[in-house]
Amino acid sequence: MDSPAPARTRTHLANERTFLAWVRTGVTTIALGVAATQVIDASGDVAGVPADKALAIALMALGLGFTALGWTRYQVAQTAIESGQHVPNTLALRMTLVGVSVVTVIAIALAVTS
Repeated sequence: MDSPAPARTRTHLANERTFLAWVRTGVTTIALGVAATQVIDASGDVAGVPADKALAIALMALGLGFTALGWTRYQVAQTAIESGQHVPNTLALRMTLVGVSVVTVIAIALAVTS
């Protein structure tokens, strides 16, 4: 059995590093959500939910989303690397932008109501 070419090995390792970066980002965002429940005390509401809890929930959901998105991107890239037909995934970037935007809107609402 032939060993993989060095370039292909580097590409697979880069894919793994990218996945781990998504996981680190997800775990950090979840930790921020947990910290928000401990640190922030707000009196306002966002869609009927206390603003501090809404921010914490949004951060934790975003963190879970980052981790799931990272896994999906890893799997798609793995298949593309094997087939030699990698295509950039702009949907994941758009989803990230939307998630961060939602959390930002909640944080602004929290800042305004505090």
